[in-house]
Amino acid sequence: MSFRKEIAKTIKVMLGILLAGIGTAILYELGWGSNPSATMIEGLSVFFNLNYGVSGIIINMIFILMLLFFDRKLIGVETVLITFFFGYFIEAGVILLSPFGIAEMNMTIKSIMLVIGCVLTAIGLGYYVGQFYGTGTMDAMSVIFAEKCHIKFSYCRWGLDILMMVSGVFMGASWGAGTIGSIIVTAPIMEIIIHKLKEKEPAEVLVEQTLS
Repeated sequence: MSFRKEIAKTIKVMLGILLAGIGTAILYELGWGSNPSATMIEGLSVFFNLNYGVSGIIINMIFILMLLFFDRKLIGVETVLITFFFGYFIEAGVILLSPFGIAEMNMTIKSIMLVIGCVLTAIGLGYYVGQFYGTGTMDAMSVIFAEKCHIKFSYCRWGLDILMMVSGVFMGASWGAGTIGSIIVTAPIMEIIIHKLKEKEPAEVLVEQTLS
């Protein structure tokens, strides 16, 4: 892969993580629960009284150790970037959104924001995973089970999301409509985006070979 393409992919990965972080921040500001991975991170933060960003790094490091055992080829640039940036992007999103008082808005607007938060998070996750530049630690587990057990990706993602939600709630995290909504929409939206980007990838490689 050329240096220029590496930079382009890194920027795209960061954009996906940023979108997912903002979507998750919207859910936090609603106060109706957040996406499952953020719920698990919040649970660790509450249980051990840690900073949210630090908790995110700890959770991701645990999943990295699991990846080293199950399928280390999935570890790459994406793995590092989401480990160290996702939690802080969420915190930055919360800071930016807090002046708007989303939690005090009427029910109709809050319902719209709920949909936007869930969909934006799913799009961001699907977009960064679809760059195939390594895989985020938690997302990689869905990929591994889908490949090794020959189960549809969305089913594996639903199972992982439920497990992460239960773990987070058990440690004291909040949950609600935002959590359930994220579980429902994340898997199918991620699968669609990843599939579309995977179809596009061979075409990009062919163009590079033609031009070189």
